[in-house]
Amino acid sequence: MNEELRRIRNDPPPAEIWSGAAMNTLFNAIQREQGSLGMTGPPIPLDPKLVKQLNMSGGTAIAGVGVLKGPRLEWPLGLTDQVFDPDRKKIDDLAAQLIKEAQMGRVDSATLRRFNTASSTLRENIRGQIDELSPGDYIKATRFANELAATGRSL
Repeated sequence: MNEELRRIRNDPPPAEIWSGAAMNTLFNAIQREQGSLGMTGPPIPLDPKLVKQLNMSGGTAIAGVGVLKGPRLEWPLGLTDQVFDPDRKKIDDLAAQLIKEAQMGRVDSATLRRFNTASSTLRENIRGQIDELSPGDYIKATRFANELAATGRSL
């Protein structure tokens, strides 16, 4: 828990920020501290315009579409290597198509199936490069591939 909290405080992946997972981790840590110390912080009012832009969930599922919220996918450094070029191209194209379809109100099942297949292929290719990637890059790449898969499940 302490390692995850340190990572979220210092270097959270963009998808974890967009999905709310980073904020949930911080919120849970604050709640634990407040509970153990018996103190609370001051209330902080939020601008209603900002609140309208928030995505809320019950916090019971990790899956979300946060990885698709940026203007483009934020690929971790380990996946920018040339060996992953075909995977990146295919997933970038499919992600753009999914976003366009979602904005029009309906995601095509064939597009989603291709996205899920491409995400699975990426995970397999990452496993195949375990000896070539540094441990940190391997972990970040695997986490990103898992976030892509969670996005597909959510859609």
